[in-house]
Amino acid sequence: MLRRALLLALVACAAGCPARVEDPAPPEKAGAPAPSEEPAFTPPAAPEGDLRAAADGNNAFAIDLYKALAAAAPASLVVSPYSVSAALGMTYAGARGETAGEMAKVLHFKLPPERLHPAQGSLLGALVGMRGKERPTLQVANALWGQSGVPFRDDFLALTRANYGAGLREVDFAGNTEAVRQRINEWVNAKTRDRIPELLAPGDLTVRTRLVLTNAVHFKDRWAKPFVEFGKEHPFWVSADASVPRPFMHNGDVWSHFAGDGVNVVLVPYEGWRRTFVLVVPDARTGLRAVEQNLTLSKLNAWIADCTEARVWLQLPEFRVKACLDLAGTLTKMGMPLPFTGGADFTGIGPGELSVSKVIHEALIEVNKEGTEAAAATAVVVGQPVSVPREYRSVTVRADRPFLYLIRDNPTESILFIGRYAGN
Repeated sequence: MLRRALLLALVACAAGCPARVEDPAPPEKAGAPAPSEEPAFTPPAAPEGDLRAAADGNNAFAIDLYKALAAAAPASLVVSPYSVSAALGMTYAGARGETAGEMAKVLHFKLPPERLHPAQGSLLGALVGMRGKERPTLQVANALWGQSGVPFRDDFLALTRANYGAGLREVDFAGNTEAVRQRINEWVNAKTRDRIPELLAPGDLTVRTRLVLTNAVHFKDRWAKPFVEFGKEHPFWVSADASVPRPFMHNGDVWSHFAGDGVNVVLVPYEGWRRTFVLVVPDARTGLRAVEQNLTLSKLNAWIADCTEARVWLQLPEFRVKACLDLAGTLTKMGMPLPFTGGADFTGIGPGELSVSKVIHEALIEVNKEGTEAAAATAVVVGQPVSVPREYRSVTVRADRPFLYLIRDNPTESILFIGRYAGN
């Protein structure tokens, strides 16, 4: 009932309170966007059931995407599946036929388009909407960058503006590709608070690029109770019998905890209890791979639902992870190859033959004694106080082996970031 009340309150605010998806930025020295390029965003009103369906679909895609990426490499990993969903959601608005079918299946878009996009817009409003004097810990921005002179469909531009707050910036890929690349990178850098200075590398855009759809996410929040340094460096087990020294921090409080299925799950709240760091530590030093292979959204939701209050003594390494990914190959293997081929149908965007050449994603996360900062950006190139009982069971959790982590928005249950720390 509490979750339902929180969700309804956020939806009501999102539907009735005009809000900017992105904080006002100082004008650029050259090529400053016109007012129409920075639209004030009033989140659309969507039924609670549609908003829930959108969040659930995004989360299902989050697990699928993480598993696909985790299977390809053993190293530390971070990704913002929400950012990818947002950028591809805007792209999907212009897809038709079999192209749209593949994208909807992989992205877990269950609602018809006329309900899906308003639901995504309502979810966006719920995620970034401010209440009272809360600090803005999460910012999200969307934008379209289109080749000047191309007659993009008015209904596509109206849909992305109304539901994603994405205004169109006319640029010249054909005549000044490098200048456009720098401009998009400057926009991403500003929206991620200088955490992602160069999303697009030389060569990512060409004279044949006609449209780039971008999303940027920045999250920064303090722990509800700060950690303290846990002595000097301690061993972090990268295999059954090998370890590397890593700086650890310590905290102890009444938190939600689950033990079972070969894992310990701890929900560590951020200040305000709106968002949570979800820590999943395998019982075995080499148990993460099995956890990942058997991970499903329903299992993750069950672990979280089965958490009960305990006095948790947590030892956690301080860490920083960064990932730069081109997701085209991964998305193709997940079941949507058609958008990346000449047979793609994006006639809902505009005239001519259009296909996706790249889906570029960069994400980083830094976890320390004070809190967490995470940022992510995606470019699609086309062309939770707890009541305190008197006694608690006592639990010690040592995250001294490769573990899974998430940053989760409690009212909407949206997975904002997900990753693995493997000690490297």
